[in-house]
Amino acid sequence: MKTIRFIAQLFTQNTMLLLAACLMGLGACAGTDVSGSADSEAALMQKFTNYKAAWNRHDVSAVTGFYQPNGILNDPGAGALSGPALAGWVQGLFTAIPDFKVEVKTANATGQNIASQFFMKGTWTQPFPGGPLAGAKPTGKAFTVPASGFYEWKNGKIMMGTLYFDQMSMLTQMGVIAQM
Repeated sequence: MKTIRFIAQLFTQNTMLLLAACLMGLGACAGTDVSGSADSEAALMQKFTNYKAAWNRHDVSAVTGFYQPNGILNDPGAGALSGPALAGWVQGLFTAIPDFKVEVKTANATGQNIASQFFMKGTWTQPFPGGPLAGAKPTGKAFTVPASGFYEWKNGKIMMGTLYFDQMSMLTQMGVIAQM
């Protein structure tokens, strides 16, 4: 216990949160069920693979079906989306960027959480039906941006998905913002 207190004094609060998450992950790796859910990490990873495949098929119903009824996707550009708003946003994305794809590089489960790194790719060829780019003329320009996603699952469905990506790079590549 003395060692833990000493280490705690050396780290900032953010580092402590990271350390706690790592320790929870070690418990899960050691076979301790930290989630209380019946889904194994392998089963959860298969669900995640199916979720990303639904994105690549442009299957709006399947994508949104992976979320709890009150589940939320947090996107840097769109904010917190749930229910019909999530379905409308996903449909709008697939309309404006008909070749939109995600290419997963890594994905790891710890308990009922998944962290992933992936690339988002596509070409803006159709008008966005809503959002900040609604009414803007498509540029026909392609983009490829790295992204990270963190997903909290409960009872086999996503409660919270949080995405991080460089929105400025995406908009620059799409020709919305002039390159510097």
